[in-house]
Amino acid sequence: MNLQVRIPGTEHWTSKGDVKLFLWNKVAGDPADTRGTILFVHGSSMASQPTFDLEVPGRPDSSVMEYFAKQGYDTWCVDMEGYGRSTKDRDNNAPIAFGADDCFAAATYIQKLRGPRPLLVHGISSGALRAALFAERHPEERASMARRGPWFWQRGLPDFALVLSMYVAPAQNHVGVFFGRNEKFGATESWSRLKPFQAAIEDRLKLRPEQSCEGLGINSMWRVNCFAEDNWPAMADWLVTECSRIERVVTDVLGQSKI
Repeated sequence: MNLQVRIPGTEHWTSKGDVKLFLWNKVAGDPADTRGTILFVHGSSMASQPTFDLEVPGRPDSSVMEYFAKQGYDTWCVDMEGYGRSTKDRDNNAPIAFGADDCFAAATYIQKLRGPRPLLVHGISSGALRAALFAERHPEERASMARRGPWFWQRGLPDFALVLSMYVAPAQNHVGVFFGRNEKFGATESWSRLKPFQAAIEDRLKLRPEQSCEGLGINSMWRVNCFAEDNWPAMADWLVTECSRIERVVTDVLGQSKI
């Protein structure tokens, strides 16, 4: 059997005040002789190691840390406060600001250990926002960003086999609501089913021309700076409110038509 030998990882610890933060490192060879240093920042769903250093038999590229370490990079990830092996004893709903502080603590530790050098930061999902706020607050860290998005939430309308998708698109700096796809609800041909009712629905919604994203069918969009921490409460409120408004209108229109 041809088993691939994995690069061994090492655990590290640093502090953010009284909070202990767990870091995981993988590097092949001499850390002083690498192509660069990468810090991976996880999202809201799970901690750093299962996100970035997953081991799956028969799938050697399941670990992004393993992959980049083999390309000659010094790779790191960090558990945000409240996740994985980091401190979990504070009342903490993982706000973006806390994550930015965790990134700074991790970057400071890495710089002290390895010496000052530019940092490559890859954030996934809400980790992209944590990483972006860290880079904005600390330009002296010379962090180069690789952010992943957009990300989505769905609300089902099971009576009509439809789902409304709420999304945040950081690269485009907008948030929005549209009718998505979800096989569990049978929502696979949403646009073709809604097309005959588009005029009636949009007339009730009274959307402005600039409030629509081309190619998404019936949808509502708001252009906003997604990386400004102060905008997130307003963004969340707008998404929920707009999603509820579209749901009411569509339910009324389709209900009257007995679709």
